[in-house]
Amino acid sequence: MRDLREFTGHLERVTSRLEPIEPGARAVMFVSVHEGEGTTSFATSTALSLADKAQKAPWLVDLDLEGNSVIAAFEKSLERGGRGPGRAFDASLRQPPIYTLTPKSDDRGKLFTAHEIEGTNMLVTRFRTERLAAGQRVSLVSEPNWWQTLRGITDYVIVDAPALDVSDAAHTVADQVDGIFLVVRADHTAQDEIMDACESLEASGGLVLGVAMNHVGSDAQIANRLFS
Repeated sequence: MRDLREFTGHLERVTSRLEPIEPGARAVMFVSVHEGEGTTSFATSTALSLADKAQKAPWLVDLDLEGNSVIAAFEKSLERGGRGPGRAFDASLRQPPIYTLTPKSDDRGKLFTAHEIEGTNMLVTRFRTERLAAGQRVSLVSEPNWWQTLRGITDYVIVDAPALDVSDAAHTVADQVDGIFLVVRADHTAQDEIMDACESLEASGGLVLGVAMNHVGSDAQIANRLFS
């Protein structure tokens, strides 16, 4: 995960000016065509910048329920003396969950949490995979009530979705956000792949706001800088 805040000003401005499809917070999703294109860096950088201005702490929602890639990145940052996850809160919001378990489980414990990030006004979600039984899997489901409730307690919802070539998560919640930023690597993603991704996301009810281009020009000079 890289600190791209000096490059995300336009993304912040677009997000802050969106007209929400539901009352409350503005919600945007970041997703890429392929893994490793920088989605988490763009989503986290945008969330951190918006957190500096928000009255109600923005939520960074990680749809990688089994991998928890966002919180894992902050844990690595903490090991290097940077910002890390703090205390956890129940992220169920007293609504039906945005996930389902296979096989089903009678465990009604708090499997979905939201963690404060030290030194910031931001919360990051985490699914407690350690509570899964052997052979049990978790899958994302569409649950509008949860998203609507979340909008009521924050100013911004930033969603980090797994790449389209490995998961359907972005399509599952495309109609629950106000807009989508497609993250692409300039040297990796073909134009026809970008167009196909935009069409598929909009067919799922989403609105693609634009493309966040990674690995161009001066971006190379910040490739090794971690959040601190």
